[in-house]
Amino acid sequence: MATLATAGFDLLRIEVPIGRELAMRMENAGLDVPEWQPRGQGGHAPIDQQDDGDPAPAGSQRALAHLRRVADGAAAERRGYVRLATSVPALGIPDHAVVAAFERIDLAEADPLTEIVAGGVDPDRSLADHAFARRLHRRAQTLVGVGAGPLIVAPDLAAACRPTQ
Repeated sequence: MATLATAGFDLLRIEVPIGRELAMRMENAGLDVPEWQPRGQGGHAPIDQQDDGDPAPAGSQRALAHLRRVADGAAAERRGYVRLATSVPALGIPDHAVVAAFERIDLAEADPLTEIVAGGVDPDRSLADHAFARRLHRRAQTLVGVGAGPLIVAPDLAAACRPTQ
């Protein structure tokens, strides 16, 4: 990542790993739960290792703190600023809003429609989570990127926008 920041990239995007609640829901639904594994074991490279040898998954709070320090150091060398963006999985936006405030995340991508349609999350839960997280993000001055949602809802949205006769 320091190489990218030094090379002039001013926005680095990090995938946040799924949380315990989403993992349990996927397991209960009979779906494969993606697990983070260090490089060489089918996963991403560990970002940081503590003295006990426990590597931090990319996107975890410990890894984001390390990435922020590295990005700040590389940016200082080139006299600029490197922004960090995170892509947050379903059911993770409220927890991540707190992490984003502590670790100076500049942009958080989150999509309540994908949570509802593709993730099977109750719409009230998803929208309430996003409304709560938005308040935290506003205090931390973190921008929130909301995607267009899954393509499955596009025909419904188009139909709702057409004038009725």
